[in-house]
Amino acid sequence: ANASLTTLNLGYNQIGDAGAAGLGKGLAANTALTTFELFNQIGAAGAAGLGKGLAANTALTTLTLEYNQISDAGAAGLGEVLAANKALTTLYLNGNKIGDAGAAGLGKGLAANATLTALSLYGNQIGDAGAAGLSEGLAANMALTTLDLQRNQIGDAGKAAIKAEAKSTLTLTF
Repeated sequence: ANASLTTLNLGYNQIGDAGAAGLGKGLAANTALTTFELFNQIGAAGAAGLGKGLAANTALTTLTLEYNQISDAGAAGLGEVLAANKALTTLYLNGNKIGDAGAAGLGKGLAANATLTALSLYGNQIGDAGAAGLSEGLAANMALTTLDLQRNQIGDAGKAAIKAEAKSTLTLTF
């Protein structure tokens, strides 16, 4: 078992769903790794595999899953993980084709999460309905301090919904 590796970057290695599921098994038992970066070809099934490991993980604080293909189903699954995980403080999901349903799933996870302080959803496909779903999670969440929603499709109604539920300590970027 790893007792000393704290940062692992496996970006640009063509890791797909099966590889991500295998990495998820390793995360379940990991007690040292605090930063993990995967810029690959991970889809919803791979996100689910990683999620299984993350749900039990107590060490990982930063997870970067940028520019994969996680989509709505994968984001919703990661939302379930956020509800259970007690260690993750930073989650980057930029450029993952996440739409309204995925954002709503992440919102549900945020509602039950007390540790995540930064969430980046830059460059996805989130619209007003997804923003409303995120805002529901923000209403109950007291930990999040940074939310990046740049380069999505959020209009005035979505922005208003998020701003209405955002705590004064939350830095929002649209």
